[in-house]
Amino acid sequence: MRLALITLLVVLSESQPERSWKLYKIDLSVYPDALCLDGSPGGFYVLPGIGEGSSTHLIHSTGGGWCVSLDDCRKRAFEGPVYPNQASLGSSINWGPGECSEELANNTQPCVGDGGSGGILSSNQTINPLFWQATKVWLAYCSGDSFSGNLNSPLPVNSTHSVYFRGDAILKASLATLASNHGLASATAVLLKGCSAGGVATYYQVDAVGKLLSKLAPNARYAALPGAGVFLQYPSYSGPNLDNDVFKWIYYTANLTGTGNTDCTRDLGSDAAWQCLYAVTLFKYIQTPLFIVNSLVDAASQEFIMSLPCNLADGTCSSHELLYVDAFSSTMAANVSSIVTAPGSPHGAFLLTCSVHMIENIDGTLNKIVVQGRSLNDVLASWWNKKSGELYYAIDDVWTKGKGIHGGNIDCSSYGPVPSLP
Repeated sequence: MRLALITLLVVLSESQPERSWKLYKIDLSVYPDALCLDGSPGGFYVLPGIGEGSSTHLIHSTGGGWCVSLDDCRKRAFEGPVYPNQASLGSSINWGPGECSEELANNTQPCVGDGGSGGILSSNQTINPLFWQATKVWLAYCSGDSFSGNLNSPLPVNSTHSVYFRGDAILKASLATLASNHGLASATAVLLKGCSAGGVATYYQVDAVGKLLSKLAPNARYAALPGAGVFLQYPSYSGPNLDNDVFKWIYYTANLTGTGNTDCTRDLGSDAAWQCLYAVTLFKYIQTPLFIVNSLVDAASQEFIMSLPCNLADGTCSSHELLYVDAFSSTMAANVSSIVTAPGSPHGAFLLTCSVHMIENIDGTLNKIVVQGRSLNDVLASWWNKKSGELYYAIDDVWTKGKGIHGGNIDCSSYGPVPSLP
């Protein structure tokens, strides 16, 4: 009996799909434009799903900011990682094959990028009850342009280096390859998600991806979960807006014209089309159901937009500075509320007042941080399963109404460490 049980366990173990990420680079003979900044092929990682849940495909577009000058793009492409101990965001040459071993992790985006593949990308049923079985795809980031650049020719930086802006081609080639070779064509559901620059990409590209998926995966339900991608056209604490010039630079330098949400760019016209990179500008145009996840005091917004002379997380901000933070938070909450609370809205949201950047990819945020009496997993399940009579959103109070260690919500102390490995 004991031998039979052991044999059965071995057979069951061998019948399970491989549970590690695997890198696939795009075939440039088929998709010659799908190039990283340095001209190497773009690519993606796949983690096979389990059982019936594998027909749901979770597609994550990686964060990592934009390059903000030609020399900055050159450094991304040819001088190594943007962030210490993380994979290159400008070249695929040294990307790891997928396994998150100690030797390979730093070159493998799903192991270290965006906090590692935890949270909603986790395959742990307790942490991630909705999507633990899903087939997971990590769109590896190497174009510096939120998967949206479309510049025909390489752009010279100096006498020896040129850079490519081909993020849109990488995105489309990845989806086409996933459909032809990795089961996306037969998916029953697709959830497009992203974090930071990948969150911006999700907002900007979500409807364009939907149109493409209607052909590549015609039977799939489609929705999106953009994370940490709501940035505001808002004055800094000292007055001037600090982000507009960066948005303009990447939009026109990388030639985002004709990619992403063309309804928005058409309406705003060529001189103002760059504003379509702001999620709040796009809200009225987006047709795809969204579940918006963001911090009301997002750490990236603190650095690049608010430019506070204090540190929110360590309690050094004055009452006047906190009033500015509350006004910023209220503006973000109002913009998101305008689309998620509208009658019949297909959208949902989970907005935290925690001084953090990444949310949905971190284990602790799914269950341990409560907003209006509900966890992220709870609100997300209501939205994804379209539960009648339940709210699809939870929006936190502004900073000064909370008593948290890391933010205005006392549960922010449960955020926990950002994992380097899944």
